[in-house]
Amino acid sequence: MVALIVLSFSVAADATAVSIAAAVRGITWSRAIVMASLFGAAQALMAGIGWLGGAYLGEVWSSWDHWIALVLLSAVGVKMIKEAFDESEERAAEDQGFATLLLLALATSLDALAVGVSLPALGMPAPIALGMIGVVTLVLSAAGAAFGRFLGERFGRVIEIAGGIGLIAIGVRIVFEHVR
Repeated sequence: MVALIVLSFSVAADATAVSIAAAVRGITWSRAIVMASLFGAAQALMAGIGWLGGAYLGEVWSSWDHWIALVLLSAVGVKMIKEAFDESEERAAEDQGFATLLLLALATSLDALAVGVSLPALGMPAPIALGMIGVVTLVLSAAGAAFGRFLGERFGRVIEIAGGIGLIAIGVRIVFEHVR
């Protein structure tokens, strides 16, 4: 159980960081819960696909997942930086749209697919393991969104730019972790 908890926190780290970055533009509590729920569901789903797909899927996917994550996170990061300079009043995180939140959920859950391949070795039933991954990601992402909102209210445009750069940096870090 301890290994599963550690694994769940590790898998949730990128989603939490992205939640912070995505929420700096301002986010309602309902939208933060939607985002955190999407992140949690995506992590659990991708880990489940990895669990079911086995070693073959893990090998094929791990050769591409980091590049896909880099492209998706960089695209959203560049969009955030560009929007930080937008002077219009309609600059809330709600303007990101559901599609953007889905892209972020996908980008942050790509590694969970590879992690899912190793889950059977933990000896836990799938519903418990996948539920733990999903719930931990949901809780940490919601906390990250609250922290991001706090930062956005205090530091405005500067933290928006930092959030966009942070998303790009997370994508670059994912690539470096996979190619080294």
